[in-house]
Amino acid sequence: MARVNPTGLTGVAAALRRPTTTLRVEQLIERLVTAQGMKLGDQLFARVEPHFEGLELLEPNVPVPNPPTDPLARVMLEAYQNIFVSPFHARGELPGALAQMLVPFADAQRSGAVDLDKVERAGGPELREWVAQLGAIPDDAPLPQLADRRAWESVADHVRLELTRLAPSIAPPLESLDWTRTTFGRPGELKGFRLFGLQHLMATTAQLFNGLEKLGVEAKGSRVIGKIYSTNFRVAAELEGKGMVVDGVSRTIAAGESFNEEMDSAIEYQLTRLIDTLPQPTCTLGRDGKSELEWAEPPRPQVLLIDDGAEAIRILHQKFPEWAPFFACVEQTRRGARIAHELADRGELKCAVVNVAEAWAKLERESPMIAESVVREVERKLDRLERTGLPPPKEATVVGYGAVGAHVAATLRARGLTVHVYDQNPERMKNLPPGIIGHTDKHAALEHAGLLVSCVGERTLWPEDYDALPDGALLVNAASADDELGPQDLLKQQKRLVTLDRERDAWSVFRGQPICVGKPDAVAHSDAVIRLDSGKELLLVSNGYVVNMTGERDPIPPRYIQLTRSLLMMGALTATRATGPGLIDVPEDWQRGLVAHLEQSLAQSGESLENPLWDQVIEQAPKEPPPDVVAAAQLERRAARHRALAEPVAPDQPRHLPAQGREGVARQEPGKVYGFTLGKVRDLSSFAGKVALAMGIVDRTHTPESWALYHASQCINRSMHASLAVRFAPDDAERITPEQVLASPANARRAAGGRDATLFEGYFGLYLRSLAVQALAKQNGSAPEPAQVAEAMRQAASLGQVDLGAYVDLLRASDDFHERELARALVK
Repeated sequence: MARVNPTGLTGVAAALRRPTTTLRVEQLIERLVTAQGMKLGDQLFARVEPHFEGLELLEPNVPVPNPPTDPLARVMLEAYQNIFVSPFHARGELPGALAQMLVPFADAQRSGAVDLDKVERAGGPELREWVAQLGAIPDDAPLPQLADRRAWESVADHVRLELTRLAPSIAPPLESLDWTRTTFGRPGELKGFRLFGLQHLMATTAQLFNGLEKLGVEAKGSRVIGKIYSTNFRVAAELEGKGMVVDGVSRTIAAGESFNEEMDSAIEYQLTRLIDTLPQPTCTLGRDGKSELEWAEPPRPQVLLIDDGAEAIRILHQKFPEWAPFFACVEQTRRGARIAHELADRGELKCAVVNVAEAWAKLERESPMIAESVVREVERKLDRLERTGLPPPKEATVVGYGAVGAHVAATLRARGLTVHVYDQNPERMKNLPPGIIGHTDKHAALEHAGLLVSCVGERTLWPEDYDALPDGALLVNAASADDELGPQDLLKQQKRLVTLDRERDAWSVFRGQPICVGKPDAVAHSDAVIRLDSGKELLLVSNGYVVNMTGERDPIPPRYIQLTRSLLMMGALTATRATGPGLIDVPEDWQRGLVAHLEQSLAQSGESLENPLWDQVIEQAPKEPPPDVVAAAQLERRAARHRALAEPVAPDQPRHLPAQGREGVARQEPGKVYGFTLGKVRDLSSFAGKVALAMGIVDRTHTPESWALYHASQCINRSMHASLAVRFAPDDAERITPEQVLASPANARRAAGGRDATLFEGYFGLYLRSLAVQALAKQNGSAPEPAQVAEAMRQAASLGQVDLGAYVDLLRASDDFHERELARALVK
């Protein structure tokens, strides 16, 4: 049998071409997540996947039942075994396996470039050609937003260190940061300091840390915690390569764990490790019987703490107040500034804290770029939704009319939306610009929130607010807090996901349209469809996390965000020069000098901090939705139409069932349908009990609908040799009601002869169609044609001895042409 070459090249052709394109390993794995790279990845994976059969885990030196004979598959299998991965997750772990495979071929004498001759000796000419094709993908090929996460998350720790050792830094040059360091800093003045950073780990953040190193801060032994919603995985790898400790919570939060609790635990742990390296005191017993700590020398600052939200400053003073004098702190958010003010007002602040958050340069010059960033991310989201068939909202509500909120409102208004604003401070609602409508009643403002943007910095939405929102509202967090929109309550009403595609992206249905909601394991970068008890659907963007923290290297262009990085460096210099504890401001003349320097630089290209503008990101083409999510969306749209159009018809004749040519049906007993017992299951060991448990029926009550789903799945699996599993957990607000099944005159007549049987038949056809589409899609690898679906349904219904007439009547009553076509195909 001839072997298919997935690269499209024969070994001879590959050997003749001898491509010379070479790149470093980290460049190759980053190209692997482009659209072209994904196709090449599928080709490579197809060569090794057959050899995973029968294995639960790929681990080193364990023989496989079906060992490969060709060198390409052998080297790939070995790479997979070295990263301990399950076959189920292997395709998603391809970047890690590729990095593991190629690192030995990286030539340190050539800046880490992959030696293709070594690749060929190990994996043959096909592997050499494949690597060359991957390397030939253009540098400017469009990337997904989470490109660095997708490329780096599966790379083993020791491989990451080796890759970053060989690669140049991605930290961009920041002219104003260098100007700040050389103008206000003194060479070596931070020598002896280590860094503790609770920060957004972006490429410009790495450059800030580089600048602090040039002033003397020691990278080795410094500790960093990244916010999970903003951590760039490539940046985190670079920091580790320099000897910094990057806490694991920067990349992931354990399933089911609280973000705040996990962050607090990580902060406390890292503070403990830092404190262990500081001078240790002796312990004496005071007159009041309490222990007192004494140091051989008075404590002096040795740790530079750059905080976000004052989370580390708070825990330092709660858990380790005696060690606080060893820290010099910088705080950059208004939320954190409030905490620092409270500590200072109570007389509990035991170290210097520089208040960058309320520096005028940050409030007046950073806010416009934050607003622009928020609105651009919202536009990205709206564009993606519009491509799925969802019209963009015409009205927006901004909650919080402070520095950022005012700029967000103005920017949305400039883009053509009618903008409403709400703020608890009535003074802010006075003298609003033309075209912006102010509200002092929150629910009155929420009624206009087709798009809701919250910019407060503390929770603004509560359960009693949700029903005031319009159906289809998009909820966006534009502040620094992760609980701004109340996700802890909203996510309790999240619609279940429909499916995962081959890139392990999740798909759901929103307002009857299939939408990709992102990577389910990247909680802060995926969306949630919320279904309220009222039936309204809302889209919680980024699961309620900050919308403009996208996981990219720098969501705001470096030439703008260097203002913030420079202010943090000013804060570091001010904090380490402080002579005692207290809340300190950044010198105003420093701020004005920085702003003037930046404005002069931006003016050369016609830009300014007050009116930021940057190029739109070129994204990958949208993906086609998987067949099963398309089928689910069609089912929801059909159910919505039935709910809107159906007139309830109640049977008024005695219940009995005609024979209809099926053995046993004529002898149906009350409380049964098609031989299945309706109602509460008392004996879990019975057939009905086992079905209830298998289908996840919580109250153990069987209805015509639940039995219809079970019987439809059995018929499809038997007739199509499929293995579809089902669970009966419908949303009451989504599913078709009995009245809608019985709405057509033909169904009403059938109901006169046995309402439960008619309901069973209607629901059976409804579920049978969805299951047939899924089974055919799995068999064909693509969405099936309507004629195929109809034929599969007819065969399965015949096997199950169920009349599809009730379902056909539902289709005939539809105003959708395709529904009526399916009805005609079913009765042929």
